[in-house]
Amino acid sequence: MHRLFIATHNPHKTREFGEILGADFEVRDLANVKELQPIEETGTSFTENAILKAIEVSRQFPDLVVADDSGLEVDALQGAPGIYSARYAGTNSTDAENIAKLMRELDQHPS
Repeated sequence: MHRLFIATHNPHKTREFGEILGADFEVRDLANVKELQPIEETGTSFTENAILKAIEVSRQFPDLVVADDSGLEVDALQGAPGIYSARYAGTNSTDAENIAKLMRELDQHPS
């Protein structure tokens, strides 16, 4: 059996990887990992942030490691919120707060 470590706290993503890869893979994620410090996403693109996460997690775990980074890029807002999607309304903001800010900015944007 192959082991794959997903550099995520998102259980839905982990489940999807497991379903896609099938029974030949044991898929794990960061959900139960307490010893790993939060990974600072200092990249300027989704790709750079995914690489930062993959490298940091691979230093801690011998398994194969996969990481990604994603978010919304709204053309009317010149690509915002982009890499800041999860913290668009501020550090530790909720999904609802991020969506509310996005909607306010779209309402203020000239059509």
